[in-house]
Amino acid sequence: MRRTTSVLLLWALGGLAWVQAQEVPSDFYARMGKTDGLYEQSLNFGQETDELDYWRDQRFFERKLYQENPVAYHGYLQAKREVYLAHRPLCGSECQHGDYYWLQAAYYAQFGPDTLPEYSVNGASHGVRH
Repeated sequence: MRRTTSVLLLWALGGLAWVQAQEVPSDFYARMGKTDGLYEQSLNFGQETDELDYWRDQRFFERKLYQENPVAYHGYLQAKREVYLAHRPLCGSECQHGDYYWLQAAYYAQFGPDTLPEYSVNGASHGVRH
């Protein structure tokens, strides 16, 4: 009897954690966007091909996120935009970002709430909101 109660309690707690994780994916991706943006500012690639590979992988991740969850994508990119815009005035000659970093920085800087198209769910059109 005690084992059954323990199993049921673990199952219920696991279900609760899963439900909570499903309710706020945009918060998770916003935190991830901030973390990724800060990480990208610290990167220093030895070769241009390494930098290009990194940014290709990053763009692949972002495209996939947009396809699977446009709301989470919006939160992720909005957080990256804020991190990149805050870094730009602080970045002088000591910042040794590569060309691909600056290309991505320009993309993130121009990203805003009105840049995402509407998407359709079950025939109803929805704007992407954070």
